[in-house]
Amino acid sequence: VYFDYMRSFRVEFDEFFEAGIISEIEIGLGPCGELRYPSYPIRHGWRYPGIGEFQ
Repeated sequence: VYFDYMRSFRVEFDEFFEAGIISEIEIGLGPCGELRYPSYPIRHGWRYPGIGEFQ
C-alpha cells in the first residue's frame, strides 16, 4: 500500500520534481505510528493511547 501511495505521488508531481521545485520529501508514520496497519492489534491486548486518537 505504501509503495503504491508513494509511486502515485511521484507520478502525479513528476513535473515539480523535474523542475526542481520538489527536491525531497519526508514521510512519517505519526508519533505513535498511527499509519501502521494494524496500528494497535486488539488480539495482542493493545489499546490506542487515547489522546490524538482521531487526528
